[in-house]
Amino acid sequence: MRLEGIAIRDFPPFARHAVRFGARQAECRADVHIFVGQNGTGKTRLLTLLLAALGNRKDLEDRMSSTPDTLVFASKAENEAPGLQLCWQWANAFKFRGVVSLEAVMALYFEKGQLDGNRDHVGQDLIGAANDGGIGMAFQAAAAVRDEKIIPMAPVDWGVVTEFLSFSPNAKANASLCQSIANMKIRTGMHLANGPNSKPDRVTRMALGLEAAITRITGRPFGFVVEQEGSEVRLKVVWGGVRMHLRQLPDGLRSIIGWLASCVAKVDLALPKAEDPLDVALILVLDEPETHLHPAWQRQVLPALMALLPNAQIFVATHSPFVVSSVNCGWIYVFKADADGSVKIAPPTPCSKGDSYIDAVEDTLGLKEWYDPETEGMLEQFRRLRETAIKTGAPNDADAMRSLAATIAGRSQTLEAMMGRELAQFSSRVKVNGH
Repeated sequence: MRLEGIAIRDFPPFARHAVRFGARQAECRADVHIFVGQNGTGKTRLLTLLLAALGNRKDLEDRMSSTPDTLVFASKAENEAPGLQLCWQWANAFKFRGVVSLEAVMALYFEKGQLDGNRDHVGQDLIGAANDGGIGMAFQAAAAVRDEKIIPMAPVDWGVVTEFLSFSPNAKANASLCQSIANMKIRTGMHLANGPNSKPDRVTRMALGLEAAITRITGRPFGFVVEQEGSEVRLKVVWGGVRMHLRQLPDGLRSIIGWLASCVAKVDLALPKAEDPLDVALILVLDEPETHLHPAWQRQVLPALMALLPNAQIFVATHSPFVVSSVNCGWIYVFKADADGSVKIAPPTPCSKGDSYIDAVEDTLGLKEWYDPETEGMLEQFRRLRETAIKTGAPNDADAMRSLAATIAGRSQTLEAMMGRELAQFSSRVKVNGH
């Protein structure tokens, strides 16, 4: 299952328009779609709309004062006929017979306000219709994971599958996470006890893959351990050679464990018969995964996730230039509001190979300022004085400009070098103009 695009009407703050998600690029490990834009442009709101399309409307309803008139489109498994097979509307789901192009359905929706054509009503959520083994999940980063008492190999109750599609975990989510990871580690230990030449089974591959992903993000060897502590059993971690309780971990690591380990544990539970659960189709919706993370870790989150879940379609809302610039294979969508606050989503642009975080700040996030606001104000004043001095050639104007340049230069070595270049260019222009 893969989401193909979205048509929006009467869904504030968005303008009436449609966006087709970029096609999966053949060279990509996973299919990544990155949403960027200033606060208030609706990135999280759009993510909650995707969650509703996948089967859980609660997060969207919590953000809406009225029922939206919005349409989300999805196709079934990639090995089926191309084109649009499934779509979802607020009240109903429809299955189209044959091949119907996304653009054609969007046109009908906008022109006539309804879907016409050959269709059958489907009395179940889209996630229930995904018979290709796919599943959907959603996470917001939070440093919420904490210590829990473990009962070895006790059953785990994550709740219904639609709860996987909520940014608000239920009250027992932390206990379920700790129990799930502990069970996986116990099962892995039982398998490895068969001998060093034993071929890793599905659970061992999942546990080792998760630990490798966290190792890659944090830059230190990471592993979960299950340990007897008095009369209790606890899930702990070994990070950089140090054994720690979950409560002793930094917030950034607790945040990563909270959503990334939950994702792996839920896949294990939801797909018990899959030989390689992390290789199946998965739609993953992430809201600001960079929360609590140092830029060095932010740069590794998506690459590690793409390696861990190579067949996932991943939707990410982020404000981090380090997250944006970390991916060289995928799509970027810029959310922009006009003067009256109406938001449009720009057509997808491919992630660029070799872009730096500076490129992401300027070109993708649209931020041109590099210094603190006070310094930026002084630089703007310097530019005005420079243009006046060039235009008039008056010594007083040039002196005022040079005085401000000296003040700016005293703020840092970088600004000192900048002012040196600016004054040299000013002298050249004045000489050419004959002042």
